[in-house]
Amino acid sequence: MGYRKLYEAVGYLFHSIAFADKKVTVPETNALTNAVKENWVSIEEGRDTFGTDEAHYISITFDYLAESEMPVDESWEYFENYFNENKELFTPELKNLIYSTSHSIANATASISKSESDLLMHLKKLLNIKTT
Repeated sequence: MGYRKLYEAVGYLFHSIAFADKKVTVPETNALTNAVKENWVSIEEGRDTFGTDEAHYISITFDYLAESEMPVDESWEYFENYFNENKELFTPELKNLIYSTSHSIANATASISKSESDLLMHLKKLLNIKTT
């Protein structure tokens, strides 16, 4: 079962976190790339018609949005709408993975900015997860 649309929506979310301070840095992009390779690819068995693991659509979407500099509120809204329309896809494990990847992206530079911190707080609330 393919989750391409889910992964695209997650790419929108990760873009909103990285672009919260109006720039996407190399460390943020590297954090996402590493997270996709280490955590996301291993949970996805689906492949597109070209044989690409569908989890890579997170990075593909992220890169496209970073290049186009989509406003944070638009990319956040895209994810939020997808989440609200497809809550059954979001298991507790997936929610935790989404949050931990978001936190890794925000924490990739010297410190988490206020705008990134605010988005992480909203994400925690949206996903209804508790973290320490």
